[in-house]
Amino acid sequence: ETARNQITNALVGLAIVFAAFAIMKLIEIVFGISLLGGITIPTFNK
Repeated sequence: ETARNQITNALVGLAIVFAAFAIMKLIEIVFGISLLGGITIPTFNK
């Protein structure tokens, strides 16, 4: 039961983070401003 609650809480937390990111991107598009500063995903270059 405790593990199930932890997994549920983790999924709710991830949903909140993704929703906040989506809202910030929507605000950027609507108002034409940069809130996130051009986040790039790090990659390995050879």
